[in-house]
Amino acid sequence: MFGGLHAPGVLPSATALLDLAREFTPRVEASGPTPVLLDLAGLGRVWPTPEDLGRAILDATLRRDLDAHVALAWTRIAALVVARARPGLTLVPAGREADALSPLSLSFLDPGPDRADLFRRWGLRTFGDLAALPATGLAARLGPDGPRLRHLARGEDALPLVPTPPPESFEMTLELDWPVDGLEPLAFLLARVLEPLCEGLVSRGHRAAALSLDLRLVNGTVYRRSLRPASPSAEPRTWRTLLLLDLEAHPPDDAIQALTARAEPTPSRVMQFSLLDPAQPSPERLAETMARLHAWTSAGRGGAAALLDTHRPGAFALGSFAPGPYSPRAAPASRSPRVALRVFRPPLAAEVVLRDRVPVFVDRPPWQSVALAVDVQGGEHNSPAFPQPRSPSIQFPLDEPGFAQGVAEDAEDAGCEGHVPFLAAPGHVPPVSRGAPRPRAVHDGSAHAGGRDESGDPASKHDLRREG
Repeated sequence: MFGGLHAPGVLPSATALLDLAREFTPRVEASGPTPVLLDLAGLGRVWPTPEDLGRAILDATLRRDLDAHVALAWTRIAALVVARARPGLTLVPAGREADALSPLSLSFLDPGPDRADLFRRWGLRTFGDLAALPATGLAARLGPDGPRLRHLARGEDALPLVPTPPPESFEMTLELDWPVDGLEPLAFLLARVLEPLCEGLVSRGHRAAALSLDLRLVNGTVYRRSLRPASPSAEPRTWRTLLLLDLEAHPPDDAIQALTARAEPTPSRVMQFSLLDPAQPSPERLAETMARLHAWTSAGRGGAAALLDTHRPGAFALGSFAPGPYSPRAAPASRSPRVALRVFRPPLAAEVVLRDRVPVFVDRPPWQSVALAVDVQGGEHNSPAFPQPRSPSIQFPLDEPGFAQGVAEDAEDAGCEGHVPFLAAPGHVPPVSRGAPRPRAVHDGSAHAGGRDESGDPASKHDLRREG
C-alpha cells in the first residue's frame, strides 16, 4: 500500500511533509516539498486497518498545523493524484483505482504544455476520457508515450518507489561527566570526536571543507570556532592540530561541559600524479604548517604575497597560500640576456665611480671592489681579471652596447644619479678598456661612502638601492 501527502498551502519549511512522513516509514519519495509518497507496507501490526493508518497520518498533520490531503491506494499514481485532487482522507480500494481517477482533471497528470494542448483539441478533459481511448491508436499518434499515459490514467503504475535519501549530517557530540579546562585534556577528547567523524566522511567519499566546533561551557554559553583551510581534508590528526592551534590563540572563557564537531562535506577530488613531475606538498601537512605559522605570527602576516596595481614601491597584499598543480615552464624562445634588479631594504651605502656619466666602479662591503667597463661605441677590448664578489649575486649583461649608458641616464632622469645596479656579464668577466687605469675604491667605513670620478673629483654620496 502507498500513501500520498499533499499540502496546497504554504509550508513552514521545505521538508515539513518529508519529516512528517519519515515518522511513519523510512521509505519516502519526494521530488519537492509537496507531494510526498510513502511506502506503507509492513505497518499492519501497528495499524490493523487502512482507515486506522490513514487517520493516524491525518492526525499527525493536524498536530503540526499542516493543512494536508491524505490518500491511501495500492498504486503510486493513484495515491499521488488522489492526494492532490481531494482534501481530507481518501481511501482507494484495491482494483478500484480507475474508478477513483476517472472524474479527475487531466491537469493532475502533468502531461506537459504540448500534450495538454493536444488533449484539449482532442476533447479529452478527464482521466476517464484518456483511459477510454484504444492503446493502438494512442501508440500510432503519440508513440511509446501514448500507452504509458493511458496506463497512468487507469491507475496502473509498475514503477517502484525510489526512496529519497535523508540529508547527510556529519556531526558528532560528546557529553562530559566532568568539565575539562586546558588544551591537553581537550586534545584527547577531540580525537574521540574527530576520528569517527572523519571515518564517516571517508566512507561516503567526502572530505571536510570546513569544520565548526561548538563548546558548551559551564556557565551555560556556547563557544564556537570555525575553520576553513585552503584544501579539504579527512585526516583527524590534521583537524585536531588546527583546532588546538586556534583554541590556543582564542581560548574559551570557562571550563568545557560538552563539545560538538560539525563538518561541511565536499566530494573527494581524485588526482592522478605524474611519475616525472616534482612531488607536491601534502594538503594536510601544508594546512598544519600554515596554521603553525599563523599561530607564531600576528594576524595577517602569513600567506602568499600578491603584487598590487599601484605606483607605491614594494606594495603587496597577503592572500591564502594554496599552491596549484605543477606546470612545467615553457622553454624561452631565445637565449638573449635579460635584466633583473634587486631592491635592498633598508638601502645599502656604496661608492660608485662614474666616467662620462657611466658607472665604471662599485665598492660595497662585503663585496670586493669591482671595476665595470663598457664600450658604449661597441668596440672590442681585452681585459685582465679583477676581484670577484665574496658572495653570490644576481648578474646582469654588460656586453650589449649602450646598456650601462642607458642605466645611468635613466637613473639621472629619475633624480637618483649613482643609484645603479651592480653589473656583471653572466658567465664571464666584464672587459676593461685596454690602457685605461683601473680605478681604486675609496671606503671610509661610514654609513654613506663617498665616490669619485676618474678625474679625482669626489662623487656625490648615495645609497645603492638596486644590486644584482
